[in-house]
Amino acid sequence: MLADACVKDTSKLDLIYKAVAGGNNKMSFEQFLDSLVKVAEYMFHSVVDFSSDALKGFLEHHLLPLYDKL
Repeated sequence: MLADACVKDTSKLDLIYKAVAGGNNKMSFEQFLDSLVKVAEYMFHSVVDFSSDALKGFLEHHLLPLYDKL
């Protein structure tokens, strides 16, 4: 999904997903949502001050364009 969303540096993001999932290969939907917030904070930490703004930027610039491809 990250490659489809044009996210290039996935090494740190993989660590975020593993930390949220507790080392499991599967994660619950709540864990997935938590991981999206953490990924957004990582990607937009120098641009915004709040987690909500980071998530909004991540959705607008990376995830919603995927919807247009459907």
